[in-house]
Amino acid sequence: MKANLLLLCAGWLVTACSWHSAEPPKPKATLASVQLKMTALKHDPLPALSLRELRDGYARLQQQVTDPVLAQSISVRLADLEILLAEQHQEQGTPTQKGSDGYFQRAINQYQSLLAQHPDNQHSAESLYQLAKAYELQGQMDNSYLTLDKLLREYPHNVYQSEVYFRKGEILYNRGDYDQAIAAYQQVLELGDNSPYYLTAAYMLGWANFKLDRQQQALVAFTALLDYSLPDDSLVGEVDSQQQMAQLGAGQRQLVNDTLRIMALLFSYQQGAASIAGHFASVGERHYESLLYQQLGQLYLNDDRFRDSADVFAGFVQQHPQHSQAPLFFVKQIDTYILGKFPTLVLPAKQRFVQLYGIQGPYWANWPIESKDIAGPYLHQYLTELAQYQHSLAQAKKQMLSTVDNEQLKLQTRQQYVQAFRQAASWYREFIQTFADDAQTTENWFLLAEALYEAGDYSQAIDAYEHYAYQLPQAKKAAEAGYAAILAYQQWGSVIDDSQTTGWQDKQLDSQIAFIMNFGEDPRAVAVLHDLVQQLFYLQRYQQAAYYAQMMIDWLPAVEQQRRLDSTLVLAHSQFALERYGLAEASYQQVLALLPLSDPRKADMSERLAASIYKQAEISQQQGYFPAAAGHFLRIVQTTPDTSIRVTAQYDLANALIELRDWSQAAKWLEDFRQRFPRHQLTASIDDKLIDVYQQDQQWAKAASELEKMWRANQDNETGRQALYVAAQYYHQIGQRDRALPLYREYAHRYPAPLAEANEARWQMSEYYLASNAASKRRYWLNKLIQAHAQAGNSASERSRYLAARSSLVLADDALALFNSIKLTLPLDQSLQRKNNALDKALAAYQQTASYKVAEFSTAATYHQGQIYARLAKDLLASERPKLNALELEQYGFLLEEQAYPFEDKAIEIMEFNTRLSWQGIYDQWVKQSFHDLETLLPTRYAKQELIEEVSDEIF
Repeated sequence: MKANLLLLCAGWLVTACSWHSAEPPKPKATLASVQLKMTALKHDPLPALSLRELRDGYARLQQQVTDPVLAQSISVRLADLEILLAEQHQEQGTPTQKGSDGYFQRAINQYQSLLAQHPDNQHSAESLYQLAKAYELQGQMDNSYLTLDKLLREYPHNVYQSEVYFRKGEILYNRGDYDQAIAAYQQVLELGDNSPYYLTAAYMLGWANFKLDRQQQALVAFTALLDYSLPDDSLVGEVDSQQQMAQLGAGQRQLVNDTLRIMALLFSYQQGAASIAGHFASVGERHYESLLYQQLGQLYLNDDRFRDSADVFAGFVQQHPQHSQAPLFFVKQIDTYILGKFPTLVLPAKQRFVQLYGIQGPYWANWPIESKDIAGPYLHQYLTELAQYQHSLAQAKKQMLSTVDNEQLKLQTRQQYVQAFRQAASWYREFIQTFADDAQTTENWFLLAEALYEAGDYSQAIDAYEHYAYQLPQAKKAAEAGYAAILAYQQWGSVIDDSQTTGWQDKQLDSQIAFIMNFGEDPRAVAVLHDLVQQLFYLQRYQQAAYYAQMMIDWLPAVEQQRRLDSTLVLAHSQFALERYGLAEASYQQVLALLPLSDPRKADMSERLAASIYKQAEISQQQGYFPAAAGHFLRIVQTTPDTSIRVTAQYDLANALIELRDWSQAAKWLEDFRQRFPRHQLTASIDDKLIDVYQQDQQWAKAASELEKMWRANQDNETGRQALYVAAQYYHQIGQRDRALPLYREYAHRYPAPLAEANEARWQMSEYYLASNAASKRRYWLNKLIQAHAQAGNSASERSRYLAARSSLVLADDALALFNSIKLTLPLDQSLQRKNNALDKALAAYQQTASYKVAEFSTAATYHQGQIYARLAKDLLASERPKLNALELEQYGFLLEEQAYPFEDKAIEIMEFNTRLSWQGIYDQWVKQSFHDLETLLPTRYAKQELIEEVSDEIF
């Protein structure tokens, strides 16, 4: 031991000597000059000494040291060892020596001695601290307080400042001097929360204020403790104060729990939850407020103050509705109502919980998933309970309705149960929206639909039924829901206005189709399908009507006869409306086969069958397929002869045959039509058609006969006029003169206009009389032709002029014949006079013919005029001679020649005029004849032989 102390002293001495050495420093060694020598290290541990051995060693050393500085250090160390040894003995429970003043008295004595001998040493502050500590541990609280007070006076900024104030506060608190204690504790807090005494000081500060009934100050102090223990160390989001509590050490956690209890107690002395809110309104919000609300609520609950407890939990929700713990506080409020047996408050509270924290509430959309997970289980429970309660209430109200007699009360009850069903539906809907994947959601869809249906909200009920029926694979009542949706559509249809009808009908039809497609095995499917078919047809949705009607017909097992008949009928009508006439025909035949013989609808179906065939014929006609059209029309006549459309079909059959130019068959059916349906309005047109058919078939006699009948029925109109004219033409064409002549005559007398047809009739009359040698009758009609042209005015035509010219020529020829027939006999002057008169008439007649300027007849008239002059000259020369002597006769002859030559010259002049027409391209028989006659009259010019001279083009 002594050796160790000597070594320690030698160390302190060596250190001191090194500070005062006067020797010059040796040059520093370089790396090159340093020679390292490897030495073995010893690892033997030094022997351990007890505190008592150390203390005793320092005590002996203190007696030997003379150096004042070293002696002071040894005294400090000895005092420290004394207090450590006292603490060890106290801790170990070592019995004190007989006559001893306690564990710490020697330490106290040592520190007192130290401070007395060395009042200003560098360790004085620490020594005062240790002395105060020893006093306190020795139970000498007053001496401890005085020592602490001295330490603060002499060393106000010592390192033990925070603890010193704390220990002063403890002593003052224990004395009951709470004001001074508060000041001391406050000093600790002001020194900052880095002090290990900060937490306890805040706690005691609160208690000191509490002792003085300074509740608000106490709360502020306790708040400081909580701020220190549960710091708001989160940069983003909400701090989990419960988790912070769990992470505290056991002692600190106990301290925080005690603080929460005393704060809750203080708030209970005031206004409960309102006081908590007021406190934090003044000091600022804290994240751990929920702990205080929880503590206060539990405090009330422990005292069976259920309503107050519930109010506290509700107060937190009111102050911090978005806090993650708020839903749990709301649940605690509800649970407290249940514990306190406040049933009338439970249901409204659950309703408010859902309204606040449900998916429709103000916070759900922006809540993190953690908050939703907290509220979710309670929403699940409360929504279920609320929906079931409202549903049961609504059913009870509805049952009550049957027992109510008063109309006013009945109306009120009805309104109540409707409202209850709607409320139940709202809870079901919110459950579905909140817990879309929950197993209970499937059933809630059905309950939602039921509630909406009972409330009269048919549109929404339908949506819910259909969602349940067709979109939820686990739905056990899918068919029931699908059928209920159809029933709901019927109810909905009875209350909507006209503007909504179309949309409602479309949805209803879709619902029926969905039921049939998804629940074909359901016994109600056939009835739904039957109703669907009828509705689709009523709405003129023929494409769908036909499709589902065929589905009904093909249904297995086969449906009953009446439904099969109804569907076949809809199929036929729909196919007809869709212009699928071939299919419609087959379907109508099926309908007729299904109908009993006595069924009055057979006649109508036959009409429909005929109409479907008729439409096929029409289409064929429009496409130009007349053979097919005729075949369809013929089928109507043959298979449905008693239908009303048969008349039209037979008529159109004839028309189709006309298009096919099958004249004989067309005539056959037209004649049959006229005979079979004499009073039908179409019969009026049969005559015209028959005439045309006869004409096309060249049955002129029949055509003329029909035309003649037509004329007799229409003598005073244009139709009759034309019919008479054509009939006469046809009789004329086939050589039936005896039938044509009277018709031409009738026409010529009855219809002077139009001029063309009238003239033709007159001309035919003249020709008939020419053939029968009835010259006078012929001249009658020729004169009519001449007169008609003369009187035609603007109606005159080339034809009328031609006929007039031709007729005029015939009459002129008659005048010529008369002229030619007059012989020049004696007395010559008399016969010559008659001849001249006839000449004048003949010339005038031919002049009239020439005036029409028809080349064919003008050349003839000119030629005949020349002939007249030539004949006159010839007749003069050949006239009967008087009885004269030879010389007289010779002279007489010369005289006649002189008279005849001018006429011959005139004849040549006229003939030459005629021949000059050839220069204009006119060279008919009369021009040719004029050339011929000129060869006789003027042979020197016109009787020459043409000389032909050959010219060779050959070049030599």
